[in-house]
Amino acid sequence: NRVSGNSVTLCIHCHSKKEIVNCFDQLASGGQVIEPLHQTFWGATFGMLTDKFGNTWAFNYAKS
Repeated sequence: NRVSGNSVTLCIHCHSKKEIVNCFDQLASGGQVIEPLHQTFWGATFGMLTDKFGNTWAFNYAKS
């Protein structure tokens, strides 16, 4: 039973497009995508999901 305010969101900063897609797809399996991977106004690829265990993840990849 989750209580609002007792959880965290983990943010992963990836080093390549391949890495962000791979990590996102693996953790999304059996979970729920909150925000699909997409190009943002700040110039990065970003997405969020909740994995099958209820953990929330954010992914960011900014090509430098």
